[in-house]
Order: sequence, then structure tokens, then C-alpha cells
Amino acid sequence: MLTDNRRLLGSWKHANDWLEQIWIPQALAAGMTYYAHVKAPGVFGQAAVEDMHLRVGSHLHLQLFEQMEEAVAWLREMQAIERGV
Repeated sequence: MLTDNRRLLGSWKHANDWLEQIWIPQALAAGMTYYAHVKAPGVFGQAAVEDMHLRVGSHLHLQLFEQMEEAVAWLREMQAIERGV
């Protein structure tokens, strides 16, 4: 999965309870194993993603990125590894 928060302003930390308790368990049950997250600019977005990483990072392969290109490259690399390429 790829999340792009580059245009998100402000904090979304209040959503982390829902992500941790509802969304992540459902995504894992559906087979998600890799999650690339392109961080939002600003202090509040950074704090929210750090909190999310602490809450759910141990349940799946979660990587945080500054640039979209890096996130896409990492996901492609993970797909290649999964396929044994």
C-alpha cells in the first residue's frame, strides 16, 4: 500500500486510534504486508506519522519516506523480493 500525505496540512493524529484498532487489523487480514507512507510536511504531520509508526509499525513492513519516488521504488523492490525475482 502507498499513502501520499504530501498535501496534507495539520495533524491527523486523532485518526491513529482507528488505524490501529480497526483499519490495520482488517488490512492485515486482507493480506497487506507492505506499507509505504510519504510524509506530510510540517511538524504536526510529522508527529502524527511518528505516532502511527509506533502503534502499527510492528505489525507490518512500514516505511516512511520524504519523496514519492523513493516510496514507489521500495514497494517495487518488496514486490520483486516476494516474487523471488
